[in-house]
Formats: sequence, structure tokens, C-alpha cells
Amino acid sequence: MRSRSLYAILGLAVFLCGRFPALARSAPSLGSASSYAVLAGTSIRSEGATRITGNVGVSPGHQIAGLSANAVRIGTIVDERTARDAQSDAAAAVALLGAMPCSATPAALAGTLEPGVHCFDADVELTGTLFLDAVGDRDALWVFRVRGKLTTAPDSAVRVIDGGSAGNVFWDAEEVSLGPRTAFAGNILARTHIAFESGASLSGRALARTGAVTLDGNEISLCCGPITLAPATLPNGVVSVEYTAPRIAASGGLAPYTFAAASLPPGLSLSRDGLLTGVPTLRGTFPFSVTATDGQGCTGTAVYTIAIACEELPDATEGAEYSAILAPEATCVATSALPPGLTLVGCTLAGIPREPGRFDFTIVSGTRILCFTLDVAACPIAFLPPDVPDGTACIPFSHTIATSDCTDCAITAPDALLPPGLSLSSAGVLSGTPILPGTFTFPVTARDETCARTREITMAVACRVIAPPPERLPDGTVGSMYAEALRRGECPGKHTFVPGPLPPGLIVDGDGVLRGTPSDDGTFAFTVASTAANGCTATHSYVVDIDCPPIALAPATLPPATVGVSYEATLTASGAIGPYTFSSSPLPADLMLAADGKITGTPAAAGVFAFSVTARDTVSGCEGTRQYELLVGGCPTLTIGPAVLPNATVTVPYSETFTVAGGTPPYAFAVVSGALPPGLTLSGSGTLAGTPTATGTFSFMLEVTDAAGCKDVLVFCAIDVHESDCPLDTVITLAPAALPPAAPDEPYGPYAIVAAGGTPPYTLTVTSGALPPGLTLVGGILSGTPTATGTFTFTVTATDDNGCRGSLCYTLQVSTAIPTLPEWALLALLIVLAAAGLTVLGGRHA
Repeated sequence: MRSRSLYAILGLAVFLCGRFPALARSAPSLGSASSYAVLAGTSIRSEGATRITGNVGVSPGHQIAGLSANAVRIGTIVDERTARDAQSDAAAAVALLGAMPCSATPAALAGTLEPGVHCFDADVELTGTLFLDAVGDRDALWVFRVRGKLTTAPDSAVRVIDGGSAGNVFWDAEEVSLGPRTAFAGNILARTHIAFESGASLSGRALARTGAVTLDGNEISLCCGPITLAPATLPNGVVSVEYTAPRIAASGGLAPYTFAAASLPPGLSLSRDGLLTGVPTLRGTFPFSVTATDGQGCTGTAVYTIAIACEELPDATEGAEYSAILAPEATCVATSALPPGLTLVGCTLAGIPREPGRFDFTIVSGTRILCFTLDVAACPIAFLPPDVPDGTACIPFSHTIATSDCTDCAITAPDALLPPGLSLSSAGVLSGTPILPGTFTFPVTARDETCARTREITMAVACRVIAPPPERLPDGTVGSMYAEALRRGECPGKHTFVPGPLPPGLIVDGDGVLRGTPSDDGTFAFTVASTAANGCTATHSYVVDIDCPPIALAPATLPPATVGVSYEATLTASGAIGPYTFSSSPLPADLMLAADGKITGTPAAAGVFAFSVTARDTVSGCEGTRQYELLVGGCPTLTIGPAVLPNATVTVPYSETFTVAGGTPPYAFAVVSGALPPGLTLSGSGTLAGTPTATGTFSFMLEVTDAAGCKDVLVFCAIDVHESDCPLDTVITLAPAALPPAAPDEPYGPYAIVAAGGTPPYTLTVTSGALPPGLTLVGGILSGTPTATGTFTFTVTATDDNGCRGSLCYTLQVSTAIPTLPEWALLALLIVLAAAGLTVLGGRHA
């Protein structure tokens, strides 16, 4: 009788396999087979400690071996006839599964699979963990149709995730073998055998139609079904009042049930059999959950919300006397704010409520915490608009506070809370002159014989905002003292002044005077804030022009300059603050003006040059300009050195560099007449160098030009190139150094030109230029009769026995001598000429 009763319970508990209402719509029904955890066709054989939750049966066979007395914890081993009906229902479910079209053909049982009908045409093995993702659908259905054997590797698993149910997973296969320690899920519907190896577990059903089910220390259980709690709602409670509610019951699982709660209202508790009791200690709205656990460990949870309110006190009226005893004790202490206007005297709430509304508050009486709610009805007295306007400091103010429904009304307010300088009359006139700026909040009470109404009034007293147009102040001058009194705000008393950025050099003193010595010119706009003793600030805008003074440059004229000669002049300035920097328009070439006013350089060209110079005050930026003209004279004297060149030796390298004194570097050199010794060249920078290739005496004219274009010419009448066997350091000189002048057609000389140095004998010849016509040089003797006048330049070269040379240039003047008279003769001649002149003039007049 016991087994039939237990079987009847399991038969009714079809919901043990999860969401069966959903399966009725989307999954094949297992009918009477749904209560079986294990159902075999031929036999059930078990080794080891196997535990089964659910019915166990065999049909058409009947052999069950190895199951201990307590192996089936919830459920029973049913008879063959009942098992035959379950097999029939399981076969019908298999037929429905076989009629479902395939939606996917996975390559393997691995990874994550979404709901659908997954088909395999051959044997398939599960390795690792297979995740069945319901993607949030509680009715998600998985069907696995295997046309072969389904096996699992050791330690493999099937997990249903994201809201799915193992009861909605169906495995349709020829044969199934779960490897060691496999954690499997779903309904296994095998056509032949189902084998569980050691440690394998199943959440679902193992239904073998024609074969055996073999077990080896396994855990097989039906999945839990929904458990529902009642009632759906619970009654509210009152603080400090015993709470009563109907007992909470559960259905849908397997009795008996135990109950537990989370986050109950303070002071309440829930018994294991579902009774909620206690005394609420805190006001509020409290959501909490209750969980029922059935006999097989399945749970169901319900969420409740209970409002815990305070005890209601008799109503009060705004502005009317009120009294209510809250507790029998002699002393009570308020732990929260009381309704405005009421106080706690002992355990009595008394006073005159000032505001209408619903007020909750708590007190402590002895060891109890009591909570109360008081409704204060509004007094009919009303304050009429407009609201009290804001005031302005130092400006007279007046406003009448009006009311309605107030007979013989008296309007009052605490004087200490009113804005300083204002007072309130009983007729509601708020008047006076506000002294201090700020925001003031004060209660105003309108009272008649029946009640009183109080209103909190907030009044702002602001400083007056003054925004007059900018005031133009008298002009100032850079470097000159300035003083001008500024405006102040309207509030009386001592003011402090805070200026914005002022013109450079100026300040605002404590009396509000703009003073100082301006150091920069321009038009300056600025503000100055004057603050009275009450903190009110008035800001005024100003504009002032600061002008530059005349700046004079000295000297008035510049000293003249000379081309190629270093020049320096110093300019100065006065009139502003100083120091000054100087700049100019373009100066004469190679002159420059330094920032300190010095003009320096070496002029490169002559002429009169006009330019302007500007002096800038470095403090104020003020400027003054003056026009100048600079006279630059002609070229300076250029002096080329050396005047005499050393002699050279044929085939011996030679080098001599010319220098220039005066003028403006750099210098350019050129041969403008004559010829250099063969093998020697002259560079543009003045170096005569090379290796002579021929002996002789060579004359040439050298011209130098400086950077300003000034020129000078030096004539080298002779440079001697010796034979290569001429002894080193041989110097041959000629004498005399100069020749006396000659007269045309008069015998000249003879004059001897002699040589010294070297090795005699000497040969003397004219190597350049020409002797005056009529003169000859034979054996060193110059003689003859000149036949022409003029200045004749020629070079005489002496060559010694070794071929060494020495030359000397001569200039010989050939001219007619002018006779001279003594002084007495000249005086007599002048007298004669004067007399002759007078005679001629007298004849003309006659």
C-alpha cells in the first residue's frame, strides 16, 4: 500500500522535470514516463552505491538486480504493468522527436549550441563540456537525434545555461554510454541499451525501450519543478503593534516544506513552518523574499512588500492649541523632529502647530520605540500675494503683508530675525532702510481668535548695482605727476577702493584719488570698485588719455665724415623718462646706429646722405624723431707697401704680399701697365707669387681699389730676376740716387752711374723707359745734348759678373731755365710798367 501511495505522489508530480507547462506547448509529452528516473526494456543491473530520485521500472522484462534498499530515495520500483504504460508513452515521444525536421548538423558535440533539432547520421562522442545556451528563453528546446551510438568521454559534461531547463533536452539515440564521471543532463530515450560507467551522473531520465540499463555508483535524479507560495500578498503593519498574518503555504513540490526569509522588516521573524510574527520597530516600506524548500531540496521563492506605518494621533489644526498623551510613562524622548510648533512635555505632545500637513515622528518610552503620525489641518488664514520683494541696501523700503480670512488680524515676526534696519507693524507693514546686504529668512505669523498661520519669508537685500557710462578723466602726460579724485558708492561711511588694471605708474590711494607718474602712453579704460562698511560695492568705469611728451634729439647736426676713415658720433634724447633706444632709416653705406645712440663705421662712399633717427623711451614707449644730413667727403689716401720689391732668382719660388694703409677693406689689386716677370702672377688680394722662368729687369704699374671704390697706383720701375747661379743674398746698389736736370740743346754731363755689391765687373744698361733724346749711357757714363724738353723716366740696371742684378729708377727733367731778377730790379720794372699804364689812360681821355 505504501509503494502505491508513493507511486501516486510521483505520478501526480509530473512537474518534477522542470517547466512542463512549457513542454506541453513546445516539447513532446512523456506522459506516464515523466515520473521515471530509470526505465529499462529488459533489465536493470547496478553495482556500487547508486542513488536514484524518481520511479524505477522494467518492461517487458522484469529483472532488477543490485539496487540496495535505500537506493531509490524518493519514488519506488513500480510493477511491470505500470512500466509497460510508461514505455508506450516514451515510444510516442520518440515518434514525435523523429518527425521533427533537422535544424542543424553540428560537426561535433562541443562548444555552445543554441536551441534546435541537431542531427547526427553516425556515432557521436561528447568530449569536454557542452553548453546549451537558452539565450534567456525559459521554454528553449534541444533535440539531439543520433542515428548510431552516443558516448561520452571521461569527465565530460552537459550544462544548460541562461534560463534553460534540463527537462527540455531530449537525446534520441540507438544506444547511450556515459563515461566515467560524466555529468549529463536531459531525457535519454535509447532504442536499446543505456550504460552508466563509474561516477557518471544524470539530471533527467534514462529511458531504454528494448535494452538494459546498467549502473555503477551513479547519481540519477529528476529535475525540480516549480514551487508556488501563497498567499500572494501580506497585510501591512504598525510600528510597536504585534503583527499578524496568515501562515505562508507552498504547493507544486514534494511535501513537507520548510520556509526561510531574507530582509524582513525590523522586528519580524519567519518560522520554519511559514508563520510571520513579531512587533515592527521601524516605519517604512520593506520588500523581502520567502523561500520554500520541499522534501527533495527543490525551492520556490516569492517576493512580498509590507508597509509599516506609525500610530495615527487625533487631528490638529494649524495655529490652534493641541495636546495628546503618547504613552503612560512619565518621561518620553523624541528621536526625530516633531511637528513644527509642538513640543514633548513628559509623554504629552502639546503646543500650537505652525504648519499644516502630515507629520511622522518617533519617541522612546522606557524600552519601547514608538512611532506616530499627526495630521495638522490648515488654518483658513491665507497670506495674499505679492510676496515680499527684495530690498536694496541703503535705499528706503516698504511693503505691506496682506492676508485673507483673518478677523482682527495681528501680524508679528521676531525682530531679531528681520533684515537689519527693517521693522514689522501689527498691520503687516514691513518698512525701513536696509543696512546690510544678505539673504534673511524670518517667520511671519498672522493670528486671530480662532487660529494662526505662520509663513516663512525669505527676503534678499542686495547692494545697488551701478553701471554708469565710463567717465573720461583729464588727460595725463608720461613722466609728469597726475592726481584726480574718483567717485564712490552711495552707502555712507568709509570706503575701500579696489582698482582693476590701471595705467602704468598710477595707483588709487585710500582716499580714492588716482595718483602717480604715468609711465606709458595710450588710452586706458579701467574700473575701480568702492566698498562701503556694509560690504556693498559700487564699480565705476573710467577712461583716461596719457600722452607722450615731446622728445628732443641732440646734437642738431652731425660732424662730417670721410670715405674710408673710421667715424663715430653719439646721439642723446630727453623729454620722457628714459633710458632710450635709438633706431634709424638707412644710414650711409658701412655706417650703423647702435641702440645706445652711437653712430660708428667707416663710410664707403662720398656724398650728402639724409636719414631720420628715432629715440624710443624704454619705459613708456614714447618716441621722438629728427632728420639728419651727413656729409661724407672723398677718398682718403691709400698707401701701398712695400715700395720696393725684393729681387728674384730664375727657377726659385717667389712670394711677396702687398699691404694697404687707409681706405676701407677689403682691397683689390691689379696690374694696369707693364709686365710681371714671366712665371709670376698677382692675386686679387695682393699676393705676387710664382717661379720666375726668365732673367731680366721688369717694370709694371700696380693699382689698388678699396671697398668704397677709392684707388691708388704704385709704379714699380724695376724688379730684377737674377741668374740661377747668382749668390744668395746678393744686393747690388746704384748711385747717385738722383740726376740733375738738363736744358735742351745744352751739353749734359758727363755723369757717372756706379754700381756696388755683387762681383765686378758690371754692365750698366737702360732696361725700361727711355733716355731724353740726345743723351746716351755708355760704360756707366750718362752724357750728350738733350734735343727735347720733358720729364723722362727710365731704369738703369747693373749686372755683375755672376749675372746678379740691381736697378734704380731715374727721373730726368729737361726744361728751359727761367731767368730771375734781383728784388730791386723787379721793383724798378714795376714802376716803369705803372707809369706806362698811366700814360696810356691819359691819352684815351684826351
